[in-house]
Amino acid sequence: FANHSFTSVYEDAKGFVWVGTYGYGVYRFAPDASKYECFNQNSGLSNNNIISISGSGNKIWLSTFGGGVAYCDISTPVPDFKNISTKDGLGSNYIYSSFTDSEGRTWFAKDGGGLAYLEKEHIRSFGQSDSVSNVIYGIVQDKDGNLWFTTPNQGIMKYNGKNFSYYRKEDNLLANSYQSIIADDFGNLIFAGNEGITVYNRNHGNFQNYTEEDGVSYLEPNLNAVFKDKDGSVWICTNQGLVKYNPKVLADRIVHPKLVFTACKE
Repeated sequence: FANHSFTSVYEDAKGFVWVGTYGYGVYRFAPDASKYECFNQNSGLSNNNIISISGSGNKIWLSTFGGGVAYCDISTPVPDFKNISTKDGLGSNYIYSSFTDSEGRTWFAKDGGGLAYLEKEHIRSFGQSDSVSNVIYGIVQDKDGNLWFTTPNQGIMKYNGKNFSYYRKEDNLLANSYQSIIADDFGNLIFAGNEGITVYNRNHGNFQNYTEEDGVSYLEPNLNAVFKDKDGSVWICTNQGLVKYNPKVLADRIVHPKLVFTACKE
């Protein structure tokens, strides 16, 4: 692996760990790490540049930079990869990430051409005419069913199922660009950018920022390099090392109002 550039990691429902590379396809490691396999264009992938990996149930999605999206069903012993590209109406073959929502739709964040999703083998696209940013980095869904998207310079985009809206610096964001997005176990959203980390508090409906005073500014976070472990902690990969965010700290800070009796009437 000396010459490999690793881009993404994903653990599937069976405990296999998938590791994406730039130029060498994807590796799949057994749950006990006793063996591994490499899948690339010779195995049916449309492209060997794997930018991100996601999954839902038995399906794995590989977002590539140049070949669209590849997917397979992990219930079969040998993965049978299928590919979706501009030939199928995807709109761009440069995909930053994929995300499957609670309704079973798989969304694609594209480098050019905005946004698209796949539902029942049909692709629907959203572009600038729909008020959608031309470039989308990451996708996540909150507990209320809203979809949130990160962009390179248009702020944070939100889709409520009908309309798209934006949050920007004037809405208390640190910047209009964030590299990673993820939801914690409390329903809050964590956005990682070079200026720091922003947390959207679902209960209060506002943004809370962590900056240079907290030691998380100008660390150059890597694109979509974020992970939530089994304990609920969020790990953010940067060019300066790893940042661990414990969402329980934010939850402990929430002060619930006390009930005080001032009078009693019969």
